[in-house]
Amino acid sequence: MASMKMMTDPITPDRAPLHGSTEGRPAVPAVGRSVDEELERLQERHYQAVVPTILVVLLALFEWFRWWYPSQGEPLIFSLFALVAAGYTGWHLLASRRTLRSLRLARDEEWRMGLVLARLREQGFRVFHEVPGPEGPVDHVLIGPPGLFVLHQPALRPAAPEARGVAYSGADLRLDTDGATSQPLVLVKAQATWLTELVARQCPLPVAVRSIVVFPGWRVQSSVPVVQQEVWVLNDHSLSVVLSQEPVRLDPDAVLDIAAALNTYLKS
Repeated sequence: MASMKMMTDPITPDRAPLHGSTEGRPAVPAVGRSVDEELERLQERHYQAVVPTILVVLLALFEWFRWWYPSQGEPLIFSLFALVAAGYTGWHLLASRRTLRSLRLARDEEWRMGLVLARLREQGFRVFHEVPGPEGPVDHVLIGPPGLFVLHQPALRPAAPEARGVAYSGADLRLDTDGATSQPLVLVKAQATWLTELVARQCPLPVAVRSIVVFPGWRVQSSVPVVQQEVWVLNDHSLSVVLSQEPVRLDPDAVLDIAAALNTYLKS
């Protein structure tokens, strides 16, 4: 199979490349871009709530000024409007503080992941984001000298740094924030099976796909050594370390051929 040249610009937190962009089909979003967009929408809603309140308060002050000096102003009516508007705005801002903080924490996790993927690309990996699949989009696919990897980054409730802990027994995960679950493990294994079959149909090279669940910025404790894990459960730091210790399984031509096969699928 003829090799296809892939994009090699490094990913950065504020400017990550897009993959799978074809005519008539939207490009796959960059790492962390959706969180930034949600932050922008929340800030716009803040402005929409604050600006009318300021205008009503100014009108009320103007009416009080007219009342203080002989005139026919109605300060009580405008003051009532100002109190209602100020109360609503205050409630809106307080209610959205938690959402805003959660979005910022989620954005920080996405940026950490983006930095790790940038370093891996510098080490010869080809990186794809949000690859469409039957089990939903695959968060990240890595193709490099150690092999082919499916990365799943669970969508968790953002938590403060001291509450970001996960314990892995080899069969399930226990999160400090959400309790025990095995859903991320089941999902990433299904995605790895699908990707193995996809690559086998489009590329003659026999390649096994490794499943990884990654928690950027979280503390991960495992009772099972990594070499014995069917699914690796890692944070962003240990992901780089573990991959750097893996033996070389694919030569550069094989990496390019598999990447070309996946790129052909994205364009189909």
